[in-house]
Amino acid sequence: MSTLQQLFSALPFFQLAVIIIASQLCGALLARWGQSRVIGEICVGILLGPCLLLALGAQWHAVVFPAAIRLGIETLGNIGLVLLMFQIGLRFDSNHLGNQKIGFAALSVAAGGVILAFALGAMVGLLSHSTLAPAQPRLGYVLFCGIALSITALPVLVRIISDLGLEHSLAGTVGIAAAAITDIIGWVLLTLIVALSSSDSSLFGVLRQLTFIVLFLVLARWGLRPLLHALTRLLTTRSAAPAADMSMALMLATALLCGWITTLIGLHSALGGLIAGWLLREQRQHWHRHMEGFVNIGLVPFYFAATGLKMDLGALAPLDSWLWLLAFFVAAVLGKTAGCYLAGRLAGLSVEVSRSVAVLMNTRGLIEIIVLSVGLDMGLISQSAFFLLLMVAIATTLMTTPLLRRLARTGAAPSALAKGELQTSDR
Repeated sequence: MSTLQQLFSALPFFQLAVIIIASQLCGALLARWGQSRVIGEICVGILLGPCLLLALGAQWHAVVFPAAIRLGIETLGNIGLVLLMFQIGLRFDSNHLGNQKIGFAALSVAAGGVILAFALGAMVGLLSHSTLAPAQPRLGYVLFCGIALSITALPVLVRIISDLGLEHSLAGTVGIAAAAITDIIGWVLLTLIVALSSSDSSLFGVLRQLTFIVLFLVLARWGLRPLLHALTRLLTTRSAAPAADMSMALMLATALLCGWITTLIGLHSALGGLIAGWLLREQRQHWHRHMEGFVNIGLVPFYFAATGLKMDLGALAPLDSWLWLLAFFVAAVLGKTAGCYLAGRLAGLSVEVSRSVAVLMNTRGLIEIIVLSVGLDMGLISQSAFFLLLMVAIATTLMTTPLLRRLARTGAAPSALAKGELQTSDR
């Protein structure tokens, strides 16, 4: 055992290479089955963590992934997470909200899905607290469960819409806009809950934490954003280095510094990356050409691997823990699909478009994984609740493409709605 321990400890690059290769293979396999590649990449963390642990046993699993290697993987994963959120911020586009009717429909769908899903998630959280998270603060856990089920994964949703050729359809346009609004609402709520949970119990402590958050957002929008644009122009015109190199260096430094600042004020570094991307979204073409591929392939897999390696299945042995998986799943699907469908109909969308949008909004995937990791790091949820909600995120995302294709076979094909318009609902 000691010889093998030395072998694997002396080969950290071996473990990193295994993670990258496994991530790409699982992503390609899921893509071959008509699913998004990111689901396969998420599954790698589970395969290398709980599944490999059960297959090899704790002793051999520690040989393959010793503690020192796990620390390095987690560090790379945290950097990958910040840069991934930076990319999401870069891609945020408000053009979909320019059309007044589409903007109203998207806002209605987002609100309907968030309200019902949050209510059902909070209810399941309240009932499951004593079983799944007795050591966590009740209020923080209950509110977090509501947020976790309210999330829609905009990056995965965009990928699904692109794969099915729905970019210019009414369902696709409303779905993307509603998902963007939903994610904004989700991150705002998560920020408030983290602020309330990380500050002391006094009213002064809560107000101080919220003041730091608001102050950082104000300074980022009206101070940091103009400064970054001025620095970009100055560096690209006067530096001897290529303009793209200087732009990439500035963007990378901004993302990491914003992640550091949000960590200092008691938030998660992922939120800092998201804010940095929003500040520099005019530069997204440079990032897309030079950095996005490396982040997706060379850094993000370590985040999913680190997440999987931290999972503990020992707490899930009791049968009643697994019964809560069904409760969370039903609440997640019912909250999103029913809430978004009813809101779409009330906003004037046709039955076919409302169905398609409701199915799209049930996609959670990547964003919920990130939100769950934030909740776990901040002590809002337990390992058991994290794993169950992770399973819900994967299951609801896997449902999306097959359900949309089934709608197409039954005559409610979203692709046929490419030139559709808002209708007055039959009431």
